[in-house]
Amino acid sequence: MLASKFYSLLSRLQEEDIAAFRKYLQQVHGKKKTALRLFDYIRKVHKKPRAAKNLELDFAYQKIYRQDIGENRKNMLNTLSDLYLWLKEFLLWQKAKLESIESRALWLSVLREKGLDTEFSKHACMLRDDLARQPRKAIGDYLGALIASHFIHFETIQDKASAHSGYAKDYLTELNLYNAISTLKVACEILTIKDLRPAGFNTDLWPNEMLFSSLPVLSGHPLLELYQLIHRLIKTREEEVFHICVARLAECAAQINSDELNTVFLYLNNYASSQVRKGNKSIWGHMHSLNQIGIEHKIFTRSGEMSIAQFQNIVNTACKAGDFSWVKSFFTTQSEYLNPELRKDAQILTNAMVAAERNDFALVVRTLKEATPKDIQTQIRTKALLLIGYYETEDPEVDLYTFCANFEFFLKRHQGTMFEAVQGTLQFVRFTKNLLQKQLPKEKLIETIQNAGLLYFRPWLLEKAAKYKQIIAARKQRL
Repeated sequence: MLASKFYSLLSRLQEEDIAAFRKYLQQVHGKKKTALRLFDYIRKVHKKPRAAKNLELDFAYQKIYRQDIGENRKNMLNTLSDLYLWLKEFLLWQKAKLESIESRALWLSVLREKGLDTEFSKHACMLRDDLARQPRKAIGDYLGALIASHFIHFETIQDKASAHSGYAKDYLTELNLYNAISTLKVACEILTIKDLRPAGFNTDLWPNEMLFSSLPVLSGHPLLELYQLIHRLIKTREEEVFHICVARLAECAAQINSDELNTVFLYLNNYASSQVRKGNKSIWGHMHSLNQIGIEHKIFTRSGEMSIAQFQNIVNTACKAGDFSWVKSFFTTQSEYLNPELRKDAQILTNAMVAAERNDFALVVRTLKEATPKDIQTQIRTKALLLIGYYETEDPEVDLYTFCANFEFFLKRHQGTMFEAVQGTLQFVRFTKNLLQKQLPKEKLIETIQNAGLLYFRPWLLEKAAKYKQIIAARKQRL
């Protein structure tokens, strides 16, 4: 049953929605006893341990009816299909009850089909006026306004001759707004994909870039302004445009839907990450400001929790920006969004990250030496910082070659679960071994580090590579 469409949909619902669906089943399909018993069983066991076993159809039937499924398998599969259709109907019914653009547009369609022209005109104008008073926080809001204008311009027949010019003007205004913002968003996606496309990708399939560059600049629409700026940023890669984007986002973030905010953050973070790879240290402060905006508007905790990887990235950025006091307050206010089992590990690693950025590598080693983090993400960063700490302190009791070999073995065991973190850290370990072996020429080592694709701790490696030749040169002079 885990693979059934019914369970896939049911598992996405909140408990109050599941309870409401149960009431709906009783009221509308109360005589379908097989369906009710199967639903009650699924509801009872789907969040318990061994859910996969409990939801095997044969096992479930045995638990419900105290006998083998035998020839009743087809009947149970049909019951699952019925439950899926009823759940779909229930969710659509719930959606239709809401005062949403979808439900109101559906009602307008009903009025129009039934020939109730006066009511249709009344409700169409009410929808348009209601939407005009609401802020436009997402592209869907622009589409909603366009739909309302479409109903009025193309469907309303009351007094159309006298009002036609006004209807047409309103419709064209909404059409241009929706066209502008949706085209800009698609343009940003296309430019990003073009940057990442594999060799030989057919660019003839994409719309002409002239379509995007000819859009008018429209003020008074924060989301539209942001996509205009992001489109310009992706095209020009100018840091000044990035600064303008972050500043504008800080001003208007409260006026934008959380999903759209998340998309904007992804574009800005992609640019910032590319600058980090190029060694642009000045970008850290702006990335830190961007994270602060995200925290203020709960971008990182939309689901009610924060991933440990996101938490560590925010701490790392703040440390790189030198805002150590903020790190402490961040942990105090945001650690509640972490899995409770990971909070202690997160605090230990946070302290070590601050110590590393302050070049107190002895403290890094003391902090992490006995640490036994529970999750793989924290284990990887802990071992990486320990390697840096051992390298910097030149602890004679630590065999760095053995540490590197064990670390590589650990990383390779987890290549299938966390590709980016594993590959970036593996590269880091390999370059650290190059530093230890002191065999490559300095120029070659620096060039290889700079040109490496996915690489963690690149700035530290470049810093060590810059000193690496001086040590060799000094030894040659003594010889």
